[in-house]
Amino acid sequence: MSDTSAEPPGPTADQLAVIEWAKTVDSVLPDGFATTVAVLRSRYGHKYVIRRNGRLWVATDVDPDTETAPTIIEETLTRFVAALENPGPRAGNPFNHQTE
Repeated sequence: MSDTSAEPPGPTADQLAVIEWAKTVDSVLPDGFATTVAVLRSRYGHKYVIRRNGRLWVATDVDPDTETAPTIIEETLTRFVAALENPGPRAGNPFNHQTE
């Protein structure tokens, strides 16, 4: 009997490169994060509002009806970028703005 369940595809070369970049930035710990935030916004700004809040990286999905996690919060840039590249599922149902 053959196993018909296929494993999900692994990260692309582009995704791996971004994750490696994040590891490099994490290890250097720049004094200011403005450049890093700008790079993240240029790559993910179409989907997320990205900011640095104290020691946390925060991304909020611009689509209120998203099927993925609407907010991503991580302490390290490496974990943050990995979550942006592969966000988890939404935990609850989107708020319905329409009345029936």
